Amino acid sequence: MESMYLCSMPGFWVGVGRLLDFGNTYDFYNEAANESQADALGLMLDWQMVRQDMWQAVWDYEPDIKSAEAKLQQIQIECH
Repeated sequence: MESMYLCSMPGFWVGVGRLLDFGNTYDFYNEAANESQADALGLMLDWQMVRQDMWQAVWDYEPDIKSAEAKLQQIQIECH
């Protein structure tokens, strides 16, 4: 998932509309009240994405970790 807060999210029909928007009146973006609010919001969204990426990594590698733990337990049983 991507954080696209400060980006425009155009679709097909938006693109068609932009072709006919000669006055450039159709462009609008998500805006913040002031610079510090935009910075705080951007930082928060960045860290949310880092958190989501970390959880995704845990979920992706959890079967590998459980398999490695099972093999380690088997080796420990065989050694005793």
